[in-house]
Amino acid sequence: MSQLLWDLMKLAIALGLFLPAYYDWKTRWIDDRSWLALLPAYLLLGYGVLIGAYPLISVLEGLIFSIIISICMYIFRRMGYILGGADFILMIIVAPLSFVYKCPYLSLGGVFPGFLLFLFLTSILSVAYVFIVVIWRNRNRFHRARGIKEFIRLLYSYETKEVDEDKEILVYDEDGVKYVTPGIPMVSFAFIASLLLLILDYIP
Repeated sequence: MSQLLWDLMKLAIALGLFLPAYYDWKTRWIDDRSWLALLPAYLLLGYGVLIGAYPLISVLEGLIFSIIISICMYIFRRMGYILGGADFILMIIVAPLSFVYKCPYLSLGGVFPGFLLFLFLTSILSVAYVFIVVIWRNRNRFHRARGIKEFIRLLYSYETKEVDEDKEILVYDEDGVKYVTPGIPMVSFAFIASLLLLILDYIP
């Protein structure tokens, strides 16, 4: 019963992230109501804690991460920084649930808390996405790069006439030529990370 609840929690997280991930990838604007798709995971959390299937200390660890992230989000906003609210909401909501991730291939022998493991994989996927998009967009420019500085620039930005503010971030504007880097649909990659962690748990 205990193992079944752990498996159901992993599945509930992945299914719950699908709708926000879909919005994030398609429009980069996430309907706040879509986060309700994670309600079944929280119902499982309550039931699992009640019957002792989930270790309370691991749940509290996730709650602490969630509170710390909430405080950081509040401080940054008070300081006037415009940050991706959906990314913070994602981390706040998933942190108390992520204790179920214990992949031996990524957790360094169980040292990483589940939330850091989830965040680490999400970040790796996001960085890989940026490199792939930028390198593909600049695939015909590398051989014309003049000097190491321009070559490095081609690894993190590409030239465009108009900036799509929903999906691109302006790096700099040089004599009217705009260089951008792709915005990261982090919620989409969090969904992929949840699927990978679900699958990796069953690889012998």
